[in-house]
Amino acid sequence: MKVLLLRPAAEKKSMARVLPLGLLAIGSVLKRAGHQVKIVDLRISNSPDEELDSVMSSFEPQVVGIGVMTIECKYGFVDAAKIKKINPEVTVIFGGPHCSHEPRFILNDPNVDLMVSGEGDLTIVELINALEQGKDIENVPGIAYKINGSYVRTADRPVIRDLDKFDQEYDLINLERYFNFQSSMDFFPVFRNKRFLPLVTSRGCPFKCTYCHDIFDKSIQYRSPKAVVDEIEYLIKKYGVREFHIVDDVFNVNMKRAKIVLDAIIERNLNIHISFPNGLRADFFDDELIDKMQRAGVYRMALGIESGSQRIQDMIKKDLDINIIYDVV
Repeated sequence: MKVLLLRPAAEKKSMARVLPLGLLAIGSVLKRAGHQVKIVDLRISNSPDEELDSVMSSFEPQVVGIGVMTIECKYGFVDAAKIKKINPEVTVIFGGPHCSHEPRFILNDPNVDLMVSGEGDLTIVELINALEQGKDIENVPGIAYKINGSYVRTADRPVIRDLDKFDQEYDLINLERYFNFQSSMDFFPVFRNKRFLPLVTSRGCPFKCTYCHDIFDKSIQYRSPKAVVDEIEYLIKKYGVREFHIVDDVFNVNMKRAKIVLDAIIERNLNIHISFPNGLRADFFDDELIDKMQRAGVYRMALGIESGSQRIQDMIKKDLDINIIYDVV
């Protein structure tokens, strides 16, 4: 089946233009399942409408998957309408963090046919296979759709525990288009090397902060340190990447595992720069971890502090004692 994976054309001034890791993960599993996949990132396009028209005409997808965060969801709906106008027969599927909402908030839009809730790696393959074979989709876990005016949400899919099975197929994206941006996160406009990429070494977080997402069931799953460092080495050799921005929710919550990853980078003498723009827990540090970070190439990090008020810390359930922050900094 021909599947186009689309990132909406959000406002460039307000959204970080970074490699769409979610679409890459979905595209990778679909490619290995034998489907034809194309990824188009309209956020980095200078003429998104023309690029969308062109790919719809040349690729002629049967399914278009749109990955959205809540902050950019309005652009996803706009692009869904454009797609349906070009070809009303195309099946439009929404996925991404925004799809943890109730289905009616998304499927009420007439241009959205289906949504995938939670991790999509396994769900999307089952769903696309079912659509291709004309099978009923009601037994596919982790999806929602509308039928006869009613919203149907199937059973939740358990979180994926073994992440090492899901290697990225980087040839699905022209990485060179991502090596000329200011930053991976808008509030970090300075970097050591322009040839940087984001990297995920784990999914999820065990903490229950009130403001955060619940995509991974408030648990954490790790890629093996070997898989992580093998991927780093591959990206260095294949694409000349010299800097990595680790965007895990809580890379350092398991300090023993974090040290193993850093030791492997040091032992292989990879000579890279490392940044943590997504933030690290301020209460999971010791001198040994900081020393290994520096030796591995870490030069910058954000600390997830959120507030200097213990009262606010308690209200948001971050479970952080602010008295330790001074010593950590």
